[in-house]
Amino acid sequence: MLPSTTNKKRSKEVKIGFLTWRFKIIKIYFDFGTVGLDGTYEPFQARLDNWLHKVGYTEGFDCLSLKFEGEDHSEAAWQKR
Repeated sequence: MLPSTTNKKRSKEVKIGFLTWRFKIIKIYFDFGTVGLDGTYEPFQARLDNWLHKVGYTEGFDCLSLKFEGEDHSEAAWQKR
């Protein structure tokens, strides 16, 4: 059974069966490029994004995953973001 969630302004409630957890919203951000080392991340990032959504995270609200075409894993690329 997947958890059900309720988004509130500063907290989130997660229910799995008869158990309920309420916790502060933790925002998660990921980004990756498509060149070099970063070029291998996409399938793994997609799996992680799917799992985050299944456990109640909402894209754009408390999690964000961005792909930067043509960028690599370097400080110069990160500065552009």
